[in-house]
Amino acid sequence: MKEIRMPNEEYAYFYSGYENPVAEVDVKEEVAVYTLDAFNGLVKTPKDTVSTLACQLFNPLTGPIVIKGAEKGDTLKVTIKSIENTSGVAVGACMNTIGGINATTVTRMINDPITEKVWIYDYKDGEFTSRENPKLKFREQPFSGSLGTAPENEVISSTVPSTFGGNMDVKDMCPGNTLYFPVNVDGAYFYIGDAHGRQGDGELNGTGLEMAAKFILEFDLIKGKKIEWPRIENDEYIMTVGSARPLEDAARIAWCELVEWIVEEYGWDKLDAYELLSKCGEMYLGNMVDPNYSMVAMVKKEYL
Repeated sequence: MKEIRMPNEEYAYFYSGYENPVAEVDVKEEVAVYTLDAFNGLVKTPKDTVSTLACQLFNPLTGPIVIKGAEKGDTLKVTIKSIENTSGVAVGACMNTIGGINATTVTRMINDPITEKVWIYDYKDGEFTSRENPKLKFREQPFSGSLGTAPENEVISSTVPSTFGGNMDVKDMCPGNTLYFPVNVDGAYFYIGDAHGRQGDGELNGTGLEMAAKFILEFDLIKGKKIEWPRIENDEYIMTVGSARPLEDAARIAWCELVEWIVEEYGWDKLDAYELLSKCGEMYLGNMVDPNYSMVAMVKKEYL
């Protein structure tokens, strides 16, 4: 199996179609991709608060990975076979610059920013346990918080979610689900990083269980099929992701994309699909802390 690591530990911090590829892979080829945690491996103790880090670039990505045969206008199909914690630890943090219920530079409040705090978690036998508070103990539910393809004609930070994917922090980007991304440039230029051992809806304080990881991935292409936003599928559900601010616009994008999917792939009338989602649709919050917020709309296949 081909192993993909960043040469000289020089990770990417942007989604771009202009960088030199770190690897080329064939469709149906399984590869092992290694990633750092969101803090570049620099947070090792509770004293290493984010504001003290020498590096202020977050969410290092492994990539770009070129998918042979991918052409602009195709859809990239990604299967995550497994995610493995590679360091034996994970990190959680409160930061004074972001947070779903914290004053930030773009959500101004008169109160002082929240106090920073770091939690270090040990990982063993599928569980994460805080060294600081053993009540903080969680079963793993790993996924990639930031992954996707290069945008067209743009270079976008690894902290931003948008049409190409990016930092969506959506827990269904996980093993067992099939992921779909638009191919905006020839080769697709796929990136992945920001592995989370677990995360609640909304990523409320700005972090999941941030960890270094090994991903086993397989890629495929749907030739000549163009999608506008990321999609997710498993045996039970189809799901779409919308990312924007304000939050209701992210929700509207996700719902509209789900209507379009039902019409295109299942042959429904648009208003019938609208009615179906009004009665049986489900939705959850990916993140409410990033430059754009992400929402996931979903419906059970049994209704289709």
